[in-house]
Amino acid sequence: MGWFEKIDEGNLIIAKFMECPMDEAVVIVGLRSYLYDQLKYHNSWDWLMPVIDKIGCIVYRNDNWQDDYSYWELYPQIYYKSTRTTIMSTVVSTWDMVVQWIEWYNKNDH
Repeated sequence: MGWFEKIDEGNLIIAKFMECPMDEAVVIVGLRSYLYDQLKYHNSWDWLMPVIDKIGCIVYRNDNWQDDYSYWELYPQIYYKSTRTTIMSTVVSTWDMVVQWIEWYNKNDH
């Protein structure tokens, strides 16, 4: 699989996790429609941070954390589910770990 296909597949995995309305070609994010290859989870913190917030809420609920989570506490939860080592920009590396975490989460009956 090439890099662009990997990006499109990962962004689609995230869009499904975020429960974005979609059909065979278009995803609705917020109030806008995007083609699959126009999703920006892989290169925009504005797109990726709500996903990380949702993961934090899931981890918080499942692990019974006492207080609101912090990103410093959440990062290892995402990182240790990651199996690939990447040397990329911070947002792309985080995106890759988020996609892997969602794949792990989906495989574990969630």
